[in-house]
Amino acid sequence: MGGVLVNMVIDAASVGPDAASSSRTCAMQQEHMRTIWREFDDSVRAIVPLFEKEVRGVPMLQRLCDAIYAAEGAKPAPVGGAGKPQEVAART
Repeated sequence: MGGVLVNMVIDAASVGPDAASSSRTCAMQQEHMRTIWREFDDSVRAIVPLFEKEVRGVPMLQRLCDAIYAAEGAKPAPVGGAGKPQEVAART
């Protein structure tokens, strides 16, 4: 499964009215998102929010995975035996 993961997207609703630079950044991101949707429409697999800190270590990787699978409406399949690839199973 290939595709595009859009990372570090600022939630415009979380930006206060006093945050002028963040508002400009949100506007810039919205323009970039229009380009992404135009160029990669069927390939966008998930949009991941900007976290408060860099994604490093297992806890932050878990948050990243949770955000990806929440966007996909899917969850990781249980880990099989050693050497078996993991699959993504749709939620029912």
